Amino acid sequence: DIPVFIDPKGNNFNKYKGAYIITPNYLEFSTEVGGVKNEQELNGKASNMIKKLSLQGLLITRGQEGMTLFKKERGKVNRSDFPTEARDVFDVSGAGDTVIASLAAAQSSGMTLEDSVKLANAAAGIVIGKSGTASPSLAELSISLNSGDSVLSKAQIKDLVKEAKKDSKKIVFTNGCFDLLHVGHITYLEEAEQLGDRLVVALNSDSSVRKLKGSKRPINKLKDRAKQI
Repeated sequence: DIPVFIDPKGNNFNKYKGAYIITPNYLEFSTEVGGVKNEQELNGKASNMIKKLSLQGLLITRGQEGMTLFKKERGKVNRSDFPTEARDVFDVSGAGDTVIASLAAAQSSGMTLEDSVKLANAAAGIVIGKSGTASPSLAELSISLNSGDSVLSKAQIKDLVKEAKKDSKKIVFTNGCFDLLHVGHITYLEEAEQLGDRLVVALNSDSSVRKLKGSKRPINKLKDRAKQI
């Protein structure tokens, strides 16, 4: 059988019976089940919907609260919560489309349902930070899925800068050794960050620091300096 992924529209979810997973937003779900008073009631009504519609999963998108996945496993319905990945919200157009498309694509590639939801959550968080309908780049997804790690390769930086320019973001660039990090460095970087939308900080290599500061430098190797920044 081919799994069917549905972003439900309108009333009466009975027409989706037998689907693999449906992805209503919180308002759509609440309206369908006659209201939800609290999290305990949410759990009960979500479980009932999964059983009634013979679903494998129910993913409820909850705006600033992220997403909640209810998944049928071994006769039970388990719940998993995914906090929102959005930092800035400029335009929610197409967010639901992004979720269902990312979820289906991830599952089709062999990812688990939970990992697929993580990817969909990250993708949605990225697109609502852009103007108009948009799609996330692979570099943006990679960074978001790696706990927001801001230590990037040259290729990742290039892709991110390209995407930022498409969205008319202002790029600020600075560089330095940043070997013995102090308050002056922090103040400088905070002020640089205020000058635009994206701050790129380049670090001198260990050999470059050695030439500039002397044979006993750097005190901290490049990897450690990058982590500190």
